[in-house]
Amino acid sequence: MVIKTSLSTQPIAEVAEQGESYDRWFRAKIEAAINSEKPRVPHEQVMNEMQIRLAAKKKIRKME
Repeated sequence: MVIKTSLSTQPIAEVAEQGESYDRWFRAKIEAAINSEKPRVPHEQVMNEMQIRLAAKKKIRKME
């Protein structure tokens, strides 16, 4: 009988290195965003725009 699990068979050191690599990548992305010269977009503006997009998609789905 074969028991299947969702546990990875990768060595722990390899998994740890992947985590560290991701952490370095993520921190670099955050640092780049903080230092960006692009204009900031207020959270409320983004949320309002997304609500409009979602409402439009819901309307299209109702019509299908």
